[in-house]
Amino acid sequence: MNGGSQVAAVLVARGWGGALQSALRCALSLLALVVIIQALVVVEARPQELMTGIRGMADFIRRAMPPDFSRLPSALWPTLQTIDIALFGTLLVFRSHQRIPKSA
Repeated sequence: MNGGSQVAAVLVARGWGGALQSALRCALSLLALVVIIQALVVVEARPQELMTGIRGMADFIRRAMPPDFSRLPSALWPTLQTIDIALFGTLLVFRSHQRIPKSA
């Protein structure tokens, strides 16, 4: 056990498990909120533009219906490439964050 997990074990043993869980939940919620706000700033999201852009979104959906399946064969390969890139990136990040046990 490392120092952090020993401290957590002592706190749980003394009845602080619920408080520790609440503090962790609060910290994770705050982190999620910060990430969402950061993403909104980076993509320059503006709710007023979403509301004024409803006409454009409706026009886009209207023109997409009914779908033109004659273009489907030419879109399959790029779609598969996009999905593969997303999977590769996700697996790469996931793998790089896993703990690698140290040999004794």
